Amino acid sequence: MQSIVRAFIVVTLSGLYAPWTPARASPPPASFLFLIQQRCDVPTALPGDPACRTMRPVEPGEDPLYRLSNGAEGEGRIDMVNLPIERHGKWRVVSPDAHVNVTDATTGIKGGVSVEGVGARFLSVLGSWSPVAVSHFTNAACDAMPDNSDRFLDSWVLGPAQDGTAMAGHGETRSGNLTRYEGETDGPGCPARLRKAAYSWIRQDYTYRSGRRFPSLVSVHYSAASPQGGPGEAEQRERLYLAWGLGLARWEKWSREDWHNPKTGETALDQARRVFVSGRCNTPIDDRDQGDGVTYGAVSSDGTYAEAIRTAPDSPAHRWVLTQCQDYTSLRAGPTRDLQQMSAGASSEFWR
Repeated sequence: MQSIVRAFIVVTLSGLYAPWTPARASPPPASFLFLIQQRCDVPTALPGDPACRTMRPVEPGEDPLYRLSNGAEGEGRIDMVNLPIERHGKWRVVSPDAHVNVTDATTGIKGGVSVEGVGARFLSVLGSWSPVAVSHFTNAACDAMPDNSDRFLDSWVLGPAQDGTAMAGHGETRSGNLTRYEGETDGPGCPARLRKAAYSWIRQDYTYRSGRRFPSLVSVHYSAASPQGGPGEAEQRERLYLAWGLGLARWEKWSREDWHNPKTGETALDQARRVFVSGRCNTPIDDRDQGDGVTYGAVSSDGTYAEAIRTAPDSPAHRWVLTQCQDYTSLRAGPTRDLQQMSAGASSEFWR
């Protein structure tokens, strides 16, 4: 643990990473830097390379000159970037991802834009794109400000906004989901209902599938919360990895082993075996007990990536398996104009 703490102190306090003083607006909180890409002092080096000794964050409108990728070639390849945008004094990060070689009759490429930001308490996901729809996550104060983008902050928790030295945290949120389908017009509004969801996060160095190692902020968002604030009877969870120097770098979806898809009948184990065989992701990071009554076993890798989780002291342990995963740390050098153009598709609602 002490070595992990030292690593984060070096990254955040020692000055090895150049201070960010963007010219067009006052700088956002330092924790914002966990969300965005950075460039190395050596032009030919990429984050995670031995030659990359110091880094600086990319400026709004600047091309990082490299893209994150899931490592696939041809069909199945996904590229993305994590770029800062400031409008009306509000800082957000846009994460457009392009599904390469998957053509769409309208746009010529399949893809969309997710958005992250910093609230008073947390780094959080404001909006998440999927091939089905875009989800806008609102907080419990939405009804009081249905036309203000601050209603999206502190909803889907990624980690702390202020405390740069804490190594772990947990809690629950009350949030809602405004689902926007293709062709629908964005505008003021709040979801009809809110629901509770348990979350946790840890800071730890992690070696990704690419072999690149980064100080990382790893968050877990459960599909439910118990009255005591733990995951309760949740059957699914998502984990997001923020890598210092890259921003959002990995996404995982986990399901309880006894879960099955109600539409297709496919079981969690069917999905988990397919993910394991695909090689898209290496062994996930271990969760960490935090004194909240939730206990975790070590992640195993015998035909599936699996973990035993007890969500409360008086609850039975359930086996959870990794059912979906994308690791975006296979970096590709070169201009990212196509992805920057995609970022223009982010809803103005996130800056209103």
